[in-house]
Amino acid sequence: MANSSAESVKVRLPNKFIWVIFFICTIPTILNFFGFDFGFNLQKVADTLQLSLAGSFIITILEWSAFWIAMFTVVLAFTNYKITGDVTTPIIGAVLFCAGAMDGFHTLIIYQSLNGKQIDPNLIPLTWAISQLFYGILLLITTSFFVAKDKRHVMWEREKGFGFAITISILFCIIAYGIMIIITKSPHLPTTIYPYSTISRPWDTGPLALFLILRLVILPKFYKNHRSIFSHSLLVSIVPQIFSQIHMAFGSIELYDNHFNIAHFLKIISYLIPFSGLVMDYHRTYRETENINLKLEHQTLELKRSNEELQDSKKRLEAQYNIALTLSNSSYLEDASLKIIEIICKVLNWDWGAIWIVDKDILKYMQSWHLPSVHFDDFEEITKKSTFKKGIGLPGRVWEENKPAWIVDVRKDPNFPRSKYAEKSGICSGFAFPILLENKVIGVIEFFTHEIRRPNEDLFKSVLTLGNQIGFFIKNKNDENKLKELFVELKRSNEELQQFAYVASHDLQEPLRMVASFTQLLKRRYKDKLDADANEFIDFAVDGVKRMQGLINDLLQFSRVSTQAKSLEEIDLNSALETAISNLKASIEESKATITYDKLPIIVADDFQMVQLFQNLISNGIKYRGNKSPEIKVTAYKHNNYLQFSVADNGIGIEEQYFEKIFLIFQRLHTKSEYSGTGIGLAVCKKIIERHLGEIWVESELGKGTIFHFTIPISLDEGN
Repeated sequence: MANSSAESVKVRLPNKFIWVIFFICTIPTILNFFGFDFGFNLQKVADTLQLSLAGSFIITILEWSAFWIAMFTVVLAFTNYKITGDVTTPIIGAVLFCAGAMDGFHTLIIYQSLNGKQIDPNLIPLTWAISQLFYGILLLITTSFFVAKDKRHVMWEREKGFGFAITISILFCIIAYGIMIIITKSPHLPTTIYPYSTISRPWDTGPLALFLILRLVILPKFYKNHRSIFSHSLLVSIVPQIFSQIHMAFGSIELYDNHFNIAHFLKIISYLIPFSGLVMDYHRTYRETENINLKLEHQTLELKRSNEELQDSKKRLEAQYNIALTLSNSSYLEDASLKIIEIICKVLNWDWGAIWIVDKDILKYMQSWHLPSVHFDDFEEITKKSTFKKGIGLPGRVWEENKPAWIVDVRKDPNFPRSKYAEKSGICSGFAFPILLENKVIGVIEFFTHEIRRPNEDLFKSVLTLGNQIGFFIKNKNDENKLKELFVELKRSNEELQQFAYVASHDLQEPLRMVASFTQLLKRRYKDKLDADANEFIDFAVDGVKRMQGLINDLLQFSRVSTQAKSLEEIDLNSALETAISNLKASIEESKATITYDKLPIIVADDFQMVQLFQNLISNGIKYRGNKSPEIKVTAYKHNNYLQFSVADNGIGIEEQYFEKIFLIFQRLHTKSEYSGTGIGLAVCKKIIERHLGEIWVESELGKGTIFHFTIPISLDEGN
């Protein structure tokens, strides 16, 4: 509603203008009331010249003024149409012009009367009434038509609307001309003036009624549907027409009397109002167009600035991307530094750049790069020889302040030791930013150009990101290199340890066999010659040798997981499981164990080690069975990118505190008198699974059985 109210204020005549019109319309009546007479008496005129000056002169001015105002109005109306495309303006302008043309005919008839030609005395009043009636009817028809149509339906194409307006204008003129010809040629005209009647000129009541209908009904709706200053002026212009018809219908009793002249004067006012409305509308349109042009110019500038900022932002993002790509493909900063400087120079339009690295308490030159088209030889030479402390020069300033710095003109900067060489090389502006590692400056990168450039905050933000990015790269590469060194050392250590375990377990077999053989021989030969303690000691020695042999064999088996492993290839796990069950046939029959399993998949693995894995886990379930017959179930299912296997038993279970310990080599939870073994089985299982890039873990509750879970990747090869 607020917008609608504001719009209605903009597209109407100024209130002062309306009050002036109202005042002009009432002035003749007020002056009449005080005795002023606008008429003249033909009987008192001495000669034709005096008659002409008294009557013809006034009427001529009034009527021809009305005609030319109508002419100018229609010209302005068509001009307005060319600008706005609203066809209502030229058509209503054509109505005004036709009314003015009829006024011209009316004036010619008055001329004939004044020149002494014999004419019917009713002709002049009749032509007035007919012209006013014609104007009212045409205005009623055209405005009613546009009231019935939505504004969007009359905003036709300009060429089509222009042709329509011209056609209507010509048609109206032909009708006006035809009416006047018929009237002037008619031999008998009706009586038009009744001096002693209340309605002295009844023919003028018709136009009066039309103007009242237009003012009260049609034109308010027309203004509502087609808001403009012109439509509002048309609404206001009917008021003088109503006043003029009142003067004619109820006041004028003869030609050129007081009311006759007032009516002609008010008609000119009614023509002037639409003309003024068009002028104001044109002026308003001009101002709006000017404002729109200013806004468009401003928006164009804003768009241009935004486009430049967008291009700059695009370049900065391109630089960040290329630098990130360069860093990802480099192993050391020395490999990437020249490329980083080149990228920034080319993408962000800088001529020369250099990188400095912090070395204890000074900045040392590392590398530099420049565009092929520039030659800063003297400046580059002095730069290579320079070092900077904190706060000295552009790099030192960045180091001290821990943020980017910009020098608009390095030739005039007092804290730029290389200014003399910069001036000699034609260098003007420069900036630098820090390379940060954990918020500590470890280096500085500087750039220079032969142009004068103002500081760019967006560039500062971008280079800060770059500085952190480069610092992060350095940290990652340092960590990566340390990790590689640790990995190489660990690999070497593991290989040596595995080799030692293999050699030790293999080479210890022979001495242990010798000790065992001779100890047993000693027992057989001297059994009856030694006392009971000696025999017991010999038994202890033999038992220790046997246990040592078991430990060494298990250690040898553990080392073979890595040293004598087979290549990975596609295998059927069902076959591997069946082989493991077959190897445990005696234990299964002795313990009356039940082994069940799902159909297992085909995977890429070491066939021998898979047999060993299943054999160790099933054997573990048989060994720790308690008082019940063992029930062992093997299952498998897919989980994400892994195959997960489970080996569940109904044995004695494991306490949670030992879940990690059981996978360590030679770790036992029971004494050898309770359960045999060295504690190597689950450690071997863990090593096998790790070789296949999987994981193994246990779920158990004491007295309720145990479930061993392990995973193997679906896609696996020896390279992995």
